Amino acid sequence: MTNSIINTKEHNAIISILQNDGFLIEHIKEEDRTEEMIFNALEEDGRALKLIKEEDRTEEMLLTALKQNGYVLQLIKEEDRTEEMILTALKKDGFAINFIKEEDRTKEMVLIADI
Repeated sequence: MTNSIINTKEHNAIISILQNDGFLIEHIKEEDRTEEMIFNALEEDGRALKLIKEEDRTEEMLLTALKQNGYVLQLIKEEDRTEEMILTALKKDGFAINFIKEEDRTKEMVLIADI
């Protein structure tokens, strides 16, 4: 996400494109991606998270993806999940509770998921 050779005009055009189809980030070289590009992709389609290398993901990126699509919880390793992430996913899509082990579910999670 550093040392990009993309100029400002190209960057702005890419942002505009990603706001319409987040999955198009797969066509941008990893070294040319900026955080702004990634966030725009995730805000448009949280499932674009699967196109972002785990080591490049931040907690804020994960939350952004989950706010857009709760099913994205399945793309996040259990050990990397925070309570905030889980609750965010459940508020967006109650079905996301299926990506949480039964023994790890709390009463609050079940109530939010409304199952």
